[in-house]
Amino acid sequence: MNRSAAKIISILFAIFTVTQSACAEPIRRHFMIIYGFQNGINTPHGAHVFATFVESDASPSGRDLARLEAHTLSWLPVEEDNRFLRLRPEPGRNFSLDETLQLAESRELSLMRWGPFEITDSLYFGALDRIDFLESGAADYIVQDTFHRNAVYVRESGGAINCIHAVSDLGGFIRTGLAHGFSAARRVYEHLQQFVVPSPDNKEWVATLVGVGDIPRADCP
Repeated sequence: MNRSAAKIISILFAIFTVTQSACAEPIRRHFMIIYGFQNGINTPHGAHVFATFVESDASPSGRDLARLEAHTLSWLPVEEDNRFLRLRPEPGRNFSLDETLQLAESRELSLMRWGPFEITDSLYFGALDRIDFLESGAADYIVQDTFHRNAVYVRESGGAINCIHAVSDLGGFIRTGLAHGFSAARRVYEHLQQFVVPSPDNKEWVATLVGVGDIPRADCP
């Protein structure tokens, strides 16, 4: 084979490679971001834990994005004011991400996030199932959920749960004690870390696309 023929083959191979790369199917991946907010002295009535679960069809870097779908689990009572003082279960509502962030901003609360982390498909679809269950009206909200939580855990009507366990129980039953705010959010992250998929790329592009890139990220091991 002469040099001219070899050069032509090399050019054709390069064109073929670029074409194949451009036409490659995007990679479907799932991610989780956990948040906590609290007031300056971290009193329970000013604290909240919530999470966003994301599905994307994109290149590994996120630069070539075909689709992104985000779902937030932010369980609060319908009447959010003075929730810590109420001792009986009351109707709950799953707040959207925008509603939750607006609540924190209106009360001048501090926000932190853990993630984004890439997660298993099972955790992502488990989160969607939990959101559907809560939004169906099958469960109520209560801060001290010791005597009401198990019904929600086994997906039976009539139970009640707080914001922390609404997220943490996706990974199995865990006791969080008196933790709230940032400390509770970190406990939830540590509990759900079993579902984190190690991946080398910088996943901050997920936070940017979801609209939470400006929220400070906690130091995670």
